[in-house]
Amino acid sequence: MKRATALRKGISLIVTSLTTALPLTLGGCSVIGKASAPASITNAVNDNINVCELIDAKQLEELTSSQVVRYAYEHTPVPANQPTGEETIFPTLHCRIYFPDDTPFSKIEVHYIARTVEDFGEGMATVPFDRALLHEGVEEISSSNVEGQGFVYENNTSGPLLSWRYPDGHVLTMRVSYADNDKLHQSIQMLTSFFEITGNRIPHVAADEPELELTHYPDDPASVNNDE
Repeated sequence: MKRATALRKGISLIVTSLTTALPLTLGGCSVIGKASAPASITNAVNDNINVCELIDAKQLEELTSSQVVRYAYEHTPVPANQPTGEETIFPTLHCRIYFPDDTPFSKIEVHYIARTVEDFGEGMATVPFDRALLHEGVEEISSSNVEGQGFVYENNTSGPLLSWRYPDGHVLTMRVSYADNDKLHQSIQMLTSFFEITGNRIPHVAADEPELELTHYPDDPASVNNDE
């Protein structure tokens, strides 16, 4: 069953309603509303910090109803002198945002690369977008704000996933890690809202010069795990 029609209606309301609520209905089911994020435990990420250059920490915490503990990201623009006659090099962006372990999910991953979906299916494989779109359980989505086509996959083995293909061939993967099995649908709603807010911003950050090597915030090495 496709949910594109319902999502188009729900998605178009998400940005304008952010200051009062964050309603997003998937197929007429449950709705996420704005909630106060838990009080900061470490104050590691202040409200005004622009997480991965995509969204203010306060806005993200309202969206997820959880505290941002830390994040890490990197982006690579197209080389100034791209070799001719070779495969086109696309800008890329990778972002990982961490939350407390006692929340419905502990990490959001964002990967913006060329043509493939990341961490997809039972093998957590990198697969072409068109092939992933045909996988059993995938449901197509549409957006009135972001050009392209996309899908969500609630029962993805490595965590609920949203993927979007932009008109230039870039593919975005957003995935929730360590998700609570009882709240997978809620995680999909959250990812869809997050995408609607950041989807048009991501290509610009990826293409921004100069290249940004992997950067952690906060930058205390003791706060960074080896899973990045």
